[in-house]
Amino acid sequence: MERRAATSAVIRSISSAMTARGETEASVAEAADITLVDLSERLHGDAEFTVAELVHVSGFLRLSLDDTFSQEAA
Repeated sequence: MERRAATSAVIRSISSAMTARGETEASVAEAADITLVDLSERLHGDAEFTVAELVHVSGFLRLSLDDTFSQEAA
């Protein structure tokens, strides 16, 4: 998967899971141990998630890493 497509898929999956589970950006940022500004930058594609952040966010949202990188919305 191309890097840009992978980044877009991650953003869509995380955003969709946040909405489906009623989680706020603040709760996800806290779970990932990053600032709200950092999470916002990642969700808008201005910065990339680190592997550690993806593990924390995916675990918090109960997404497998496969689901996180899926082209389908979570």
